[in-house]
Amino acid sequence: MFDPALSGYWGTADLDKAMDTAVAIINANAAKVDGVKVSLLDKQREIDMRRRLDSRSRCTPVTNFNYAELIAANAHGFSHALLGIFDAIAPVASYALVAAGGRRRGGFP
Repeated sequence: MFDPALSGYWGTADLDKAMDTAVAIINANAAKVDGVKVSLLDKQREIDMRRRLDSRSRCTPVTNFNYAELIAANAHGFSHALLGIFDAIAPVASYALVAAGGRRRGGFP
């Protein structure tokens, strides 16, 4: 566990059981659950969760660990990207969007 204060956060210390419960809840409500944002701090667990989710639900990793591998597409799918590191490129991304015909909120002329 990354932070001992979060022990049992998923309802059990058994991570496999916790994953089963979380996936079951998400999949049972896939028509209403757009996705899940997770930071399991274990690349394989995040990949396993993504593969088990209903195709209508997105999996968004928010960990810095193995991030590129987690969002990379492969034969089994991909994860949607979300990470604070993108804040560093926000001005450049904004400029690119303006150049592509979007609206910008400051930073570049």
